[in-house]
Order: sequence, then structure tokens, then C-alpha cells
Amino acid sequence: AIENALRFSSYEESFPLARSLKRKFSIFVGPTNSGKTYAALNELSQARTGSYLGPLRLMAHEGREALFERGIVANLVTGEERMEMPGATPVSSTVEMCGMGKIIDVAVIDEIQMIADSSRGWAWSQALIGVPAKHVVLVGSEEALPFILPVLENLGEEYEIKRFERKNALHIHEPIWKFKDLKEGDCVVVFSRKSALEMKNAIESSGKRCSVIYGNLSPEVRRSEANKFKSGENPILVATDAIGMGLNLPINRLFFSTLEKFDGIETRLLNISEIKQIAGRSGRFGFATHGEVGILFDDN
Repeated sequence: AIENALRFSSYEESFPLARSLKRKFSIFVGPTNSGKTYAALNELSQARTGSYLGPLRLMAHEGREALFERGIVANLVTGEERMEMPGATPVSSTVEMCGMGKIIDVAVIDEIQMIADSSRGWAWSQALIGVPAKHVVLVGSEEALPFILPVLENLGEEYEIKRFERKNALHIHEPIWKFKDLKEGDCVVVFSRKSALEMKNAIESSGKRCSVIYGNLSPEVRRSEANKFKSGENPILVATDAIGMGLNLPINRLFFSTLEKFDGIETRLLNISEIKQIAGRSGRFGFATHGEVGILFDDN
């Protein structure tokens, strides 16, 4: 009865506007710092109407700012904020806020590999199948392809794949054993709010100022902390693995405080994809010639 009422077997028919279009998909895949999101936003900036869909509120802000830098005024829509500007046509939003009621020219769906996430993957599935855009640009890692290609083939929609290469080399750094050896542009990655605050206190006790970014911070505080790190006011950054989802910060060296995380069910080792996604935030193109990644306090 539930199956009949909710029509899970014909889920795609829940989005009649998307089904009325012959959508074209461009799939931009590659490692972090390869310019794929930049290229996708260029596509969006050429459209009359469109949307950028990201996994974090801070990324929705970054998407909006990136469009503004291209001379495009965009609205912002997240679960906590709504900023509408006169004359704005594109929308930058979190993926859960994807609009389904109006046909647009271009939609950019960022971090598409999150479709495999056990708790939030529904939002990427919904956007992938239901966004009513004539041209949909999917941005993410190569690991996403086995999840999204069968969906597009089942829908019978046209797609092309464009692969990007990382612009800066990434090198392994020896473990760091003392907080005093941290220097400007360094980021220490932790995996919980508690660990983030403890690490911030420990680093600042050694006489160094640092910013902290984790998921439950308000958008205003997160922007402030990110800007303090970008400007050099706080030379060190402590961040949870949220930075792996595309936050663009001028990180020169990145150090994992641990290689384990609690994923909501159990404490487990990071998988290779997660390590690559987080580590790749080091050495942002345009800010450094290369990136470095290592372990803090652990010869692993």
C-alpha cells in the first residue's frame, strides 16, 4: 500500500517539469583544485536564468560571491537565510533548497558524489532527477560516475563527461610534533565540534591565533572566521572535514589530527576518497605553487 501510494518505482514522474524537458547534462569530474567548479560557474554566468546548488550554506555564499565577481547578481536561499536582490535572476542555494517549480536555463549541482551519502544523498538524487533546467552541470569526483550514469541512462537524457586535472602538485609532509611548528597558512583538520574547540584552545595556548570552522557555526560567524584566516589576522585554521566539500581557502599545508572519524554509526578509518577530498584543499591554485599534507602528532 505504501509502495502504491508513494510510487517509489516511478519516482522520476514526481517531477513533471523536468520530464517535460529534454535536459542536457555536462559532468565535470576531477580532483580538488582542478578548476571544475570554476568552469561550471562560468557556464552558469552565461545563462539568463539558473541556480548553483552546493552542500553547505557557506558554499552557497561562495557561489553567490563567485557569480558577483563575474558581474552577476544572484539571490541566496538556504535553510537559514534568504537574501533576494532587485533584478537578480540566478539563485545560489544549498542543494536541499533546489527549486522544482520553474524552468531555468542552467543548474550547477556541486559535490555530486554526495549522492552516495547515507543521510543526505536524497537531496542530490532529488536535484539530479528533478531540477527543471535545460542544461545541468554536475561537478564532483570521479567516484560519482557509477552512481549517476545509470540514472541518466535510465532517464534517457543526453550527457557528456569532461575530466579535469589538478592544477597544483600535492606533496606529503613529515608529521608535525609541536604546535610551535605550525605557521601561517596551515590548517589542522578535526572531525567533531568538540575536537575543533579543544584544538583551537591548544593552539592558542601556544601563542598562535587561529580561526575555527565547523558545521554548527552560524553563517555569519563562519564567514567571519574564514575571512580572518584569508586575511592573515588568524594565521592558523582549525576545521572539521566540512572543508573537503569545496570551501576555497588559502591553505598551504594541511595536517590531519587523526585518520579516524565517527560517521554517525561507528568510529572508522577515513576512506581513500575522503582523504583525497580533504587533503586536496591544500595548495589552492592562485595562492600557492603546491600543497602539502601530513599528520599532526602521529608518525602514520
